Amino acid sequence: DGRSATPIQNGVVVIENGKIRSVGAAEIPANAKVVDLGDTTLLPGFIDLHVHISGELGESYVQSFFDDLRATLSERTLHAAFFARKTLDAGFTTVRNLGSPDRIDAGLRDGIAKGYVVGPRIIAATHPLGARGGHCDETGFPENTFGEESGIKDGVASGPDQFRDAVRYQVKYGADVIKVCVTGGVLSLADEVDTPQITQAEMDAIVDEAHRLRKKVAVHAHGAEGAKEAIRAGADTIEHGSFLDDEALRMMKERGTWLVPTLL
Repeated sequence: DGRSATPIQNGVVVIENGKIRSVGAAEIPANAKVVDLGDTTLLPGFIDLHVHISGELGESYVQSFFDDLRATLSERTLHAAFFARKTLDAGFTTVRNLGSPDRIDAGLRDGIAKGYVVGPRIIAATHPLGARGGHCDETGFPENTFGEESGIKDGVASGPDQFRDAVRYQVKYGADVIKVCVTGGVLSLADEVDTPQITQAEMDAIVDEAHRLRKKVAVHAHGAEGAKEAIRAGADTIEHGSFLDDEALRMMKERGTWLVPTLL
């Protein structure tokens, strides 16, 4: 049951109106439809705090990149629905999707909730926030390769006021959680994984605005200095944390900041 080291024998899961009402060694309610799973072992639904359900890398990063570039929005949405079903079948009943192009995650979340497609509950971030030329901006390509330069609607901002507006923009269009890229990423083409990309004042504004709107803040940070900016600002989770140092870990413990290590 996720709380004890000893499995419940002959357990009964009672489901009413699509929701789990009770789990344990209870009596089967009268007039219930009974599904006998024999000697199957059941586990509670897993929760994955860091997924990107609208895409999946193949054997070749370059091939996957170009395949995704050529896909239409409708095709990528269908891909996301397919990955959502795979995720649920793997045992994950809730996921936090930390960034999706064209707000596919918000649309998929709503479609799953309405029963149009099958998948886990989705906590959607829509567009992540980040600095111009940073991990959450398209980098490493000639100017205007992908059309107009990214802006607030895409999460790319500069200065505390713009980042406040970027938070509001994502919430306006369906964000359940705010994702922020504070350092470069492993798959970034033109930025460093250990270099802070936004200022302390910008990070403070993001967290303040998100928390005012009752949204948690998840921060992509490989490097320790970028992570410390986020921790000082009161971010809720540090994602990856590849190069966290002892000071950063002490700060996290003092403030109750959670680490999502993304071990994959």
